Amino acid sequence: FAILFLIELVIRILVLRCSYFCSLWNWFDVVLVLISMFDLFLLEAMMIEYEFTVNVTMMRLARTVKLARAFRIMRTLRMFEGLRVLVHSVSAFLPSLMWAMIFLGLFIVAGGILLGGLLHGFTVDMDADADLRLWTWRHYGTASR
Repeated sequence: FAILFLIELVIRILVLRCSYFCSLWNWFDVVLVLISMFDLFLLEAMMIEYEFTVNVTMMRLARTVKLARAFRIMRTLRMFEGLRVLVHSVSAFLPSLMWAMIFLGLFIVAGGILLGGLLHGFTVDMDADADLRLWTWRHYGTASR
């Protein structure tokens, strides 16, 4: 992806010329592409040629900064207003969906406890049919079922 971002950057600079550097987002893109190229070519060459051990913390920091490329997507989403509304709608209903799933899970657990308590007397009753008691225990006998 670093090569694709570099190609995009070069094309935009060729098309927009000096006006490309008027936006802070474009400067942000340039910095991200330079970091990606540094990571892709220079550090890899240093590690292969000199068996250079790179500081792991610095590499993690560089990779974290590279994750900032995700902000490019947000800038692109301005062009797709409908998609942005859809993403906003999904993110708005997720908390409600989470609470609905929690309540559904609580109802399922409560129903299982209630059913297990009601059938316990039947499963330990020695006078009841053994096959029916075994079937009841297999289907409703333990919490793991």
